[in-house]
Amino acid sequence: PALMLDANGHYNHSALMMIMIGISGGFIYGVGFLPKFWLWKWLFSPYIAWPLMIWGYYTWFLT
Repeated sequence: PALMLDANGHYNHSALMMIMIGISGGFIYGVGFLPKFWLWKWLFSPYIAWPLMIWGYYTWFLT
């Protein structure tokens, strides 16, 4: 969709990647799934997911 394009008509892949990791972490935590492996438990925690979503949307809309 056109809302995801920047001024030059290109996608900001780094912002989209951070937004998607944040949304995935928020969803995984929201449904109550608790990963056993320490890396996934850390990556999909709300302490990481919320800042990633906020940072991704900030860079997407303000850059």
